Amino acid sequence: MSNVEITRQAKTLQKTRAEIKALEEKIDKLKKDGTKLELNLYNLMEAEGMTKATLDDLEIARKVTLLGSVLKHTDKDAFKYLFDSNNEDALKQHILIDLTTEDKTAVVEVLEAAGISFETSYTIHHATLSSILGQLVASGKLSTEDFEKYSIWVQNQVTVKQVK
Repeated sequence: MSNVEITRQAKTLQKTRAEIKALEEKIDKLKKDGTKLELNLYNLMEAEGMTKATLDDLEIARKVTLLGSVLKHTDKDAFKYLFDSNNEDALKQHILIDLTTEDKTAVVEVLEAAGISFETSYTIHHATLSSILGQLVASGKLSTEDFEKYSIWVQNQVTVKQVK
């Protein structure tokens, strides 16, 4: 493939990414406009005393929905209203122990001795994992045959920047 073709495709990629960004910005603006329109429509219907109406071929309804902004918190008081209203059973309670600095064996032994069921979960930041995978493949400690076994995939990337 010639340099001309590589340049052409790089420019096309750059243009495509710019178009995607422009569309994402347009979507954000449309979402904001939609929110304003919804509020205006709600207020108009409220002023008319309407909760539901069929106008032309549109069925329009207004209602109030409550959404909690705190869905996860380490402070029990953040959900005091649930405890005070006997709705605490709706909460899921998890006790998390960071085992990176603790004696893992001792913690497991205590939980098992107390008859407490537990599950071990592992996490890693995506950038850290990507770096380690690159090192393992480069050093021959991980082969492409291992990719399916460990749900690893290759994502080809191209960076295109305007030269100043």
